[in-house]
Amino acid sequence: MRKFFLLFALVGLIFLKPASSETSQRSWTILESYTITGKASGLAWDGTYLYFGIYGANGDRVFRFNPADGTHELLFTNPVIGDSYGMTWDGQSLWIIDRLTTGPSFALQLDLNGNVLSQFTLPNQYMSGIAYDEGNFWVCTYHPNPGLVHKITNTGVVLHEFVPPYDQPWDICLQGDDLWIVDYFAHKINKVDTTGVVLEEHDAQTQRPAGIVFDGTYLWYVDGPLGSNSTLYKVDPGGTGTPAITVPVTSHNYGNVTVGNSATWNMQVQSTGTAPLVIDEIIFPPDFPVYSTASLPLTIPAGESAAIPLVFEPSVQGELSGLIQV
Repeated sequence: MRKFFLLFALVGLIFLKPASSETSQRSWTILESYTITGKASGLAWDGTYLYFGIYGANGDRVFRFNPADGTHELLFTNPVIGDSYGMTWDGQSLWIIDRLTTGPSFALQLDLNGNVLSQFTLPNQYMSGIAYDEGNFWVCTYHPNPGLVHKITNTGVVLHEFVPPYDQPWDICLQGDDLWIVDYFAHKINKVDTTGVVLEEHDAQTQRPAGIVFDGTYLWYVDGPLGSNSTLYKVDPGGTGTPAITVPVTSHNYGNVTVGNSATWNMQVQSTGTAPLVIDEIIFPPDFPVYSTASLPLTIPAGESAAIPLVFEPSVQGELSGLIQV
């Protein structure tokens, strides 16, 4: 007789967390991620390049990112800019939100050499996020609570406003008739209509998301802690999602099984990502007296689970333990 102890190692990587809100009905897929300089804040797209500013140290800098090769470079430095609290492109120039220690925030229009072309005053002091919309702009107030999202003219007159899903909206962009908002302290990314109705909700990959833009096909956003480099993500907003695997019980003791007999353990496998999980092989150690009767490849829909039978059939006496990979 032999006593058997079986351990499992998971080789699947978790790319996306499961949706945490009932409003998150659609999946998205993170296609690429890039490390970029500083605490990136604000994102803009001109049809070829992405642009981002900095919040905190080196807030006077603006960078250009090339999606074709994943590189970025310092575009310009302008000491007039204290911090970038959001960024957008109007078809010819960049707009950045900034503020002084007192008084309302303002929107700066800049050319790609960093020269200030114009500016106008915004409705409140603590504002962040700006998105160009056919001559008007969408901007956000992040303090005091609750936050506000405003549609304004190019002179700062408020046309419409609503309360966003969370209190600290930090950047905003348009996708068609809808808006994407990143919230700095809630670490959330929401798609809303222009009245504030939540259409989708996603968790940021890490913390403090601070920039978002839609390039016509893909959604881009940045997150990361204050005082260090950031991560830029390229997202397919209509993607099929990202698979993830969880095995709730990672070991099993078959107990005493006599030679010539067998025992079966139905290993539960959960598909915890946002796309179907495909198990195409189970790797056993050489000459290991355990096998599976499951028909592979096995596809487990997102949010569901399956039992994979693992059969222990000893041929010699003795105690044995082993590691398999799923």
